[in-house]
Amino acid sequence: MNKNHILWGSHTTTAYGGVLVEAKGYGVDLAATGLDGQVNILATTQVQLTSGLGMISVSGSDTGSTICVSAGEVGQIRQIVGVPEAGASLQMEPESITINVGPLAGGASITMTPESIIFKVAENTLSITPEGITETVTDTIRSATPAGHVLEAADGSLEVTPAAISLEAPTIEVTGDAMITMEGALVNIN
Repeated sequence: MNKNHILWGSHTTTAYGGVLVEAKGYGVDLAATGLDGQVNILATTQVQLTSGLGMISVSGSDTGSTICVSAGEVGQIRQIVGVPEAGASLQMEPESITINVGPLAGGASITMTPESIIFKVAENTLSITPEGITETVTDTIRSATPAGHVLEAADGSLEVTPAAISLEAPTIEVTGDAMITMEGALVNIN
């Protein structure tokens, strides 16, 4: 049986006890249409929205308020502002948090997992992991690890380790305004 009730003007329903609105079929829609349409849900201590394992809970008191958004153990929380795929977004999953601003190919992002933090602007990245720190700028890579520092650019590289300093390139140029000194048990210059 379908019933439609049309009310003109304001309408208030008051209950001195609990109120349950339950739909055993399609669902419950709350809609406020028109130029000033609003839906307000008010409570003295807590408001909770639940769907499956997802939940939004808002609780408040005189000393402070808490807003909790939970997607369960395998869910996802997303916030998006602006043009899709180009605006700002925040995405939380069980093992990662990603913040994006701008288009995916040319924008900026920060991704954090239990094993890494990666900062990215266009094609430039800075990656921090337990193994070390790696910077990538186009085809230049600089890494710092417990084993040493490595700088690679095109066909050349510079490696500084506790055991040695290694410099490789098609052309190596050493200049100085005063003096260049090389010391060691054996120095070869070819």
